[in-house]
Amino acid sequence: MSSVLAALGCSGSSGPGATLVVTPDSILLNRNSTSQLSVTALDAAGHHITGVAVEFNSDDTLIVTVTNLGLVQSHDSVGNTTIRVRGAGAFRDVPVRVIPTPASVAISPADTTIFQYDTARFRAVVLAITGDTIRSLPITWSSTDTTIATVTTSGLARSAGRASTTFIQARYQGLSNQARLIVRDTVILGNRVTLSGQPYGAAISSTGVAYVTLGSAAQLARTNLPSQAFAPAVAVGSVPTAVAFNSGGTIAYVTNQLSQNLGVVDVATNTQTDVIPVNGDPFVVIVQPGDSIIYVSTNVNRVYGIRVATKALVDSFPTPAIGNGMLIKDTLLYVSTHSGGTVIEFNLKTRTVARTFTVGGTPQKMAISTDGNILYIANEAGYVQFWNRITGLQIGSPTLLTGSAGYGIALRPTTGKLYVTTAYFGGGGIYVIDPTTHAIINSVITGGSTREVVFAANGIGFVPNESGWVDFIK
Repeated sequence: MSSVLAALGCSGSSGPGATLVVTPDSILLNRNSTSQLSVTALDAAGHHITGVAVEFNSDDTLIVTVTNLGLVQSHDSVGNTTIRVRGAGAFRDVPVRVIPTPASVAISPADTTIFQYDTARFRAVVLAITGDTIRSLPITWSSTDTTIATVTTSGLARSAGRASTTFIQARYQGLSNQARLIVRDTVILGNRVTLSGQPYGAAISSTGVAYVTLGSAAQLARTNLPSQAFAPAVAVGSVPTAVAFNSGGTIAYVTNQLSQNLGVVDVATNTQTDVIPVNGDPFVVIVQPGDSIIYVSTNVNRVYGIRVATKALVDSFPTPAIGNGMLIKDTLLYVSTHSGGTVIEFNLKTRTVARTFTVGGTPQKMAISTDGNILYIANEAGYVQFWNRITGLQIGSPTLLTGSAGYGIALRPTTGKLYVTTAYFGGGGIYVIDPTTHAIINSVITGGSTREVVFAANGIGFVPNESGWVDFIK
């Protein structure tokens, strides 16, 4: 095996007018490996002296032996010893350390989270094949993304300002290990609330009641804002996906996807009191102004209008793919068609499709400008689009969400800024976008899979995350 050099330093003296220069001046060896010493004799003026006979000796031949040509050989024993080098009336001592064969690098902590501009201390040790620690070996530290965090030679990681995830790596020779460092945002994110059951869809009523769908728990979680405590849960149907309130906030409708119905929830009693059967698995629901009719998309690629009082179908229209985003402006319903790459404009008065916008990609959730003229479209293809609702044309170029799939989108009432979430590939992100300049103002990687983003009229907002929590927005 090859040797490893360590700067332990050597001691020695000069003979009359002569000096020995030995390279390396210290040796770190694994068991049963070798290192070659090179010796140069210099006179008082620093010139090479030729023809000098050099002698090598080991203080402990059980640890290392050395040939008359300076080849140092370690054996089965580990420990410290010294090679004595003599020549031209001078001597030089070379310290030698023999260690067990390194097998792995252990790093701790394995994962840790800090806030922007904070630090975290990482430690690493080299382990022998027996699992024993080999102490005092030189570790090389690095960060996989220095725009997120840097790390010193002693393992102190420091946030560089960007909120995201990087890996802190520790190396010794050809061995390495890494730990995940999550840098949490202090600008976008507020409190994080643990919520099991795969939080997915969300809505906030006009009275400040918030429901979050829990897909794997067949429940809705509830909080009364500004409280951030989600309890108690509402039992609903199988795989609840989306939820919407009526205008007064007294009734909520939830798409019970695998139950193939809409659950009707009495908000006062926090109970699902009725169901409305639908054709196919329902995905998204929206309440038409006036509260008497609801529209729901299903996986049979249709949108159905249903009169709440009678559960009767009042209308339906086909979509080229599942409708996964809906919003209403005045008498027009807009439906994004996911893999269909379109947004359909449906006239609620005439109950006819008015226009179809070919937006491309995979449009997901939508929002609308305060003046009602611009549609904001989160696109799973990795961008946000700005669509003029009046002309039916795209405005400028999309805002790219590098390496991320756009999913949820909402306009914050108190700031006028767009908040966009990303799911699927490159998920777990929240972007803040200026709707006027289309520029990304800030962003944070939260981890997990962020879904919808919702805001109350007073600006309180949050993002459900399928990985088991809700992030409140600052």
